[in-house]
Amino acid sequence: MPKMNPKWVALCSAAVGSIYLSGMGISHLKEGQIPTDIQENLQVQAGNVEKDDTPQAKAVQPETRRMYADGTFSGQASNRIGAVTVAVTIQNDQITNVDITDVNTHYSSSYINDLPSEVVSKQSYDVDNVSGATLSTEDFRNAVQSALEKAKA
Repeated sequence: MPKMNPKWVALCSAAVGSIYLSGMGISHLKEGQIPTDIQENLQVQAGNVEKDDTPQAKAVQPETRRMYADGTFSGQASNRIGAVTVAVTIQNDQITNVDITDVNTHYSSSYINDLPSEVVSKQSYDVDNVSGATLSTEDFRNAVQSALEKAKA
């Protein structure tokens, strides 16, 4: 198979990249918020710059915007059977720990004791309902959601 001219490769790559970014910009991003890694890849593909993957180059690249601030945030939710309070710890935009700090429900808190680990593994407040403790699960889920709202950067 004949070798393709590098200029055509760069031109085609830049065209495909610009079409991709146009679609991404229309569907996901506000004007002017193209992530720096995508901008860099387009410039490399177009032949405008050489990509530098050394640790020193990576260290000077700007940090991407975080969704959550680091720290421990509390959340509380209640309904007709009681209330649940949680403490959610976030580090580097990841949920690292969830503690149930207070439970005041008509039913035993043991039903929802496994939910904190499920939040950490799923990285989401959207945990499965616990059979026999649907309202307690709902309180827990809403309390974690409340804590994550407070953590938004």
